[in-house]
Amino acid sequence: MWANMKRIMRWTFGWIKEDNAWMLTGVLATLIWFVIDWCMSTTFRAMSNPQLYLVNMTAALLLLAPWMLTRNRIVALLTILIIALVSEANLIYCRTYFSAIPPESYFIAGNMKDFTSSIWPNMRWSDIGFVVIFIVMLLYCLLRKSVTQGRNLGPYAATTGILAVVSYFYILCLGGFYRAYDRLVQEWMTFTSGVPTYTIAGHIVFKLMEEERMQNPSPEEVRAVEEWLAKHKEKYTPNICIPSRKNLVMVICESLESWPIGLKIDGKEITPFLNNLVNDSSSFYAPHVLTQVCSGHSIDGQLIYTSGLLPTSNAVYSMKYSDRVYPSLNKILKNDRNARSILMTTDKPTTWNMLAVERAFGYDSIFTHNDWIKDEMIFRGITDKSFFRQSLTLLKKGELWPENTPTMLTFITFSGHHPFLLKDEWKDPDFNISNLGLPKILENYITITHYVDSQLHAVVDYVNGRNDSEETMIVILGDHEGLAGDRKEILDSSEFARQNVGSGRYTPFIIVNSPVCGRYEGVIGQIDIFPTILDMLGVEENSWRGLGVSVLDSSRYDVAFSAIPPEMVGNDEGCDKAEIEHIKSAQSVSEKIIMHDLYRKYFQEK
Repeated sequence: MWANMKRIMRWTFGWIKEDNAWMLTGVLATLIWFVIDWCMSTTFRAMSNPQLYLVNMTAALLLLAPWMLTRNRIVALLTILIIALVSEANLIYCRTYFSAIPPESYFIAGNMKDFTSSIWPNMRWSDIGFVVIFIVMLLYCLLRKSVTQGRNLGPYAATTGILAVVSYFYILCLGGFYRAYDRLVQEWMTFTSGVPTYTIAGHIVFKLMEEERMQNPSPEEVRAVEEWLAKHKEKYTPNICIPSRKNLVMVICESLESWPIGLKIDGKEITPFLNNLVNDSSSFYAPHVLTQVCSGHSIDGQLIYTSGLLPTSNAVYSMKYSDRVYPSLNKILKNDRNARSILMTTDKPTTWNMLAVERAFGYDSIFTHNDWIKDEMIFRGITDKSFFRQSLTLLKKGELWPENTPTMLTFITFSGHHPFLLKDEWKDPDFNISNLGLPKILENYITITHYVDSQLHAVVDYVNGRNDSEETMIVILGDHEGLAGDRKEILDSSEFARQNVGSGRYTPFIIVNSPVCGRYEGVIGQIDIFPTILDMLGVEENSWRGLGVSVLDSSRYDVAFSAIPPEMVGNDEGCDKAEIEHIKSAQSVSEKIIMHDLYRKYFQEK
C-alpha cells in the first residue's frame, strides 16, 4: 500500500524539478513578492490568512500553463514579466487609492499617458524585488542550454487540480468566495487584505460578482432605500437662510487640504489669501470635512458636491454609470430660479469620462482642456494662473453670465495635482522652504498649496467687481485629500510634520459672502456640503436634498463616515447606535440609487 502511495505521489509531484521547478519558483516568487510589497503599503494582516498561500500557490500553477504547454522559455519569461507589470500597476494605484485597479479601468489604460508624473512618486524601493526576480530567471534561461524535461501535462494537471480543490473547499468553509472576500472588505483593519489574499484576479472576479448582485435589486433592497430616505427626510429638515443668495460660484481645488490654512512655516503664511477669507466677518468656514471619495477621487468629489450622492465603491461611477439620471445643484437651481450652469476645467473630456458625467449633471455650458491656450502647462493641464486668466476673460465678455442673471459657475482647478510639481519660475521667490529639510513630497505640497492660494484672488476679485456680487456666494472646496498614501511617512518624518500636518483626511469648506457666517469646528462629511449649499441658497421646495445633513441643522451629529478606508470620524457622544448605522448605511443606499438608477424611478418621475 505504501509503495503504491509513493508511486502516486512521485507521479503527481515528480514533475516539479529542474526547468519546471525553476519556472514555478519564478512565477510564485513574483506573486508572493506582490503580496509582501502590497502589505508593506497597507497591513500584514493578510499574511495570517491560510487561504492566501493556498490561493497564490494555485494561481502560480495556473499561470505556469503557458510554459507547460509550449516548453518555451521566452513564453515563461513573458508570463513572469506580465505578472510583474500588472502587480506593479496595482501597487502604484493602491498607494494613492487604497484599492486595486477597478476592472473597467483596464480598458482605459491609454489614459495613463496623462498621469505619468504621478506614477514615479508612487514607486518604492521595494518594487525592485520584481526586477531582481526577473533578472534571476533571465540568467537561468540564458545559462541553461536545453530543456531537460518533457511536458508532463498529466501530473501537472493533477497537482493543479488537487490544490484547486483544496482551496475551493477551504474557501467554501469560510462561507464561499464572495462572502469570504466581502468579510475582509467590510472590516477597517482588513479592507485592503482581499487583493493579496485572493490575488488580483480574485479582486476582479469579486468586483464583477458585486456588480452583478447590484444590477438586480430585490424588492426588499428597494424598500430599504425608500425607508432610509423617508427616515432621513423626517429627521433632518431644511434650514433655509433669509436673506439667501441667488448665484453660486464653486471653486473645487485639486487636492486642497485644511491643515495649511492658517499655518506659518519659517515665519511665512502658507495660505495668506485663504487666511484673510476665513477670518472675514462675512465668511463661513468648516475646516474638518472628511474626504469620502472612492477610487474615482476627483470625479467622485464632483459627484458628492454636485449631486449629494456618495460614489460607488465597487467601480468608478463615471465609467460604469454615466447613463444614469443624477440629481444635481444645476437641475435644482434651474427649477428654482431658472439658473444657467457653467463648468470650466482644464481636464480632458475623456478623463474619467468627465464630459458624459457633467452633461448628466445638467451643465448648460462646459469648457474643457481643448478650449484653453496651452501657454503654461503643468502636468497634463494648465496652471491655475493661466486657467483663471483665460476663463475670467471669457466671463468678462458678459455673454456667459450676464449681470443679474441667476447662475451656477463651477471651476475645477488642476495645479494641486499629485506629485505637486511646480516650475521654479512660477514659484514665489519670497516663499522658499527648500532649506528646511522637509520630505520632498511635503515640501512640494506646501509650495503648490501656496501657489494655488495666490491665484484664488482672481475669482474673488471678479465676483466682487460685478453688480450682483452681494447676491453671489463663492464656495471654495478641496476635491479630496492630497497626501493620501504619503501621509504616514510624512508624519513620521519630522517634528514639524508631527505638530502641523493633519493626521485626518480633511478638506476645507469655505463660503465667501455667506448668509450665515462664522466657523464650524465639528467634523462633517463631504456629503453634508450639498444640503448646506441648498440651505444657504434659500432653496425650499425640492424633494432631493442629498444623503448628508446641513451644518445649519441643530440636530446633526459631528460625525462622518468614509467607505475607503472604512472609518467613522468625529464626536459621536449622544449619537445612538441606530443613528451611527443610519450614517454608515448612506454609502450602500447611494450605491443602490446609482447602480439601479433609482433616482430616475423614484424622484424624477414624481
